[in-house]
Amino acid sequence: MRYFLILLLLVGMAAAQNAATTPQNAPSTPSQDEPSQSTPPAQNHQPAVAQRSIDDELGLSPDQKQKIAAVIDDENKQIAAVRDDSTLNADQKQQKMLQVRQVGAPKIKAILTPEQLQKLAAIQERNRQEQNTQQAAPPKR
Repeated sequence: MRYFLILLLLVGMAAAQNAATTPQNAPSTPSQDEPSQSTPPAQNHQPAVAQRSIDDELGLSPDQKQKIAAVIDDENKQIAAVRDDSTLNADQKQQKMLQVRQVGAPKIKAILTPEQLQKLAAIQERNRQEQNTQQAAPPKR
């Protein structure tokens, strides 16, 4: 479960970074990396094999895993509160969730070594390229 949370955070960081570079007037479409409000998070992410791969790529120590998991747990609680907030519309919820991830990203990065940060940047770039490729491909019928 911790590996899933780590992957969720890393993908969330990539999505937040990608969203931060997207023009504000661009149409708002849900990211494939972000769970929809109607689907449980476990159904929106890659299998455990990919999760272990990111952990292996970064070479996280047990202490790092624990610290990152604590940050992710806090983020997930905040995001759950946003999802349950009936006073917000869908765009407001998406913006608030993005803010939560943007606040958590520096906390995670502070836990990583400079070498791990470089590896994370490469993983995020690879994920952005894959996402762009998927978005450019015609929909399957």
